[in-house]
Amino acid sequence: MKLSETFPSKWLKGDDLGENQPIVTIEDVTIEEFDNNRTGKKDRKIALHFVGKDKGMICNTGMRNIVGGFFGDDTDDWIGKRIRIMAVPFTNDKGETSMVCRIHPKQPSSPAAAPAAPKAAPTTPEPSDNDGDQIPS
Repeated sequence: MKLSETFPSKWLKGDDLGENQPIVTIEDVTIEEFDNNRTGKKDRKIALHFVGKDKGMICNTGMRNIVGGFFGDDTDDWIGKRIRIMAVPFTNDKGETSMVCRIHPKQPSSPAAAPAAPKAAPTTPEPSDNDGDQIPS
């Protein structure tokens, strides 16, 4: 029995992404409370929820600042905007390394801003902007 399948998390983890760096659309922004094991108090964090995905992503201060830098201080303005997410290694204060989710510091270009391709014979469409990358639905 796999614990990750028996007790699935509602939050995206770095291992969920692997090498993929999908571009996702923000559907909702919420504030979540978590127990802080170091202080014994509650921490409040921004959580991003994505169109067509079951798992949301908890943002640390740096991630929150990246999205705020892209789209402004009002989280209502983040709805419908696209970001690229990725997994990176993180080593905690005990020296343990794991993969964690982060927001790519470069804003993805909007689909409308892409240069027009020359017209060619119809072919099977290819997925664009990694939208088909595998992250839990």
